[in-house]
Amino acid sequence: MLTKNLKSWSPAIDLQETKTELVLKVEIPGVRTQELQVHVDEESVIIKGEHTERCDQENDDYLCHELHYGKFERIIPLPMPVCHHKAIAELIDGILTITMPKVC
Repeated sequence: MLTKNLKSWSPAIDLQETKTELVLKVEIPGVRTQELQVHVDEESVIIKGEHTERCDQENDDYLCHELHYGKFERIIPLPMPVCHHKAIAELIDGILTITMPKVC
């Protein structure tokens, strides 16, 4: 018998540096914008949210159940200060992209 994965989980990230900015990509498939909180300060990014299972009725007929459901929180320390008030976030196709200009 398989158990559902209802514990908290941590989304995968990519952090890229360009000449002028840091770009953080966070993999959060199935998470809607209203279930997401993003906080950027000069030295870190905090992402909180919840991926809720969308079912019309209880279904215990899973043969395999590996998708992540439940609440998550990820704190990403940044390697350099950023202009947090100029950060731009967008969620497209399950990828949250946060673009943060570096402090000059």
